[in-house]
Amino acid sequence: MEIALFFEHYFTWHYSRALNAIVGIAHNFIWFLYHFFSVPILLKTFFSPWRRLNEEYRGGFNVEAIFSSFVVNTMMRIVGVLIRAVTLFVAFFVLCVSILLSASFLVIWCFLPFLVALLVYQGFHELFTTV
Repeated sequence: MEIALFFEHYFTWHYSRALNAIVGIAHNFIWFLYHFFSVPILLKTFFSPWRRLNEEYRGGFNVEAIFSSFVVNTMMRIVGVLIRAVTLFVAFFVLCVSILLSASFLVIWCFLPFLVALLVYQGFHELFTTV
């Protein structure tokens, strides 16, 4: 009778509290990765110059200085866009992999008691049929 209560308590825990904990852990992990790569900040500052490197125009009418500032500022924005794009690509790749792994683990967790029972049955079957 106690073994039946054990299995009842185990299955209740396995499919309620443990499942909720796994979903919470996966949610926290994905939240961490989202903020680790600073995705919202990268999206807000996507077209900003890299590390705020820009050249100030010093006033007056000097075509060479105006053109020089324009070229340097444009180059810093292009560098910023490229680095942020690569970082965002890596962030989305890591997020997709973590979501897929979390979903896979969740599916495996749901079938784990049946897999353990099957393996125990297979072990006893092999043990007693080979002798």
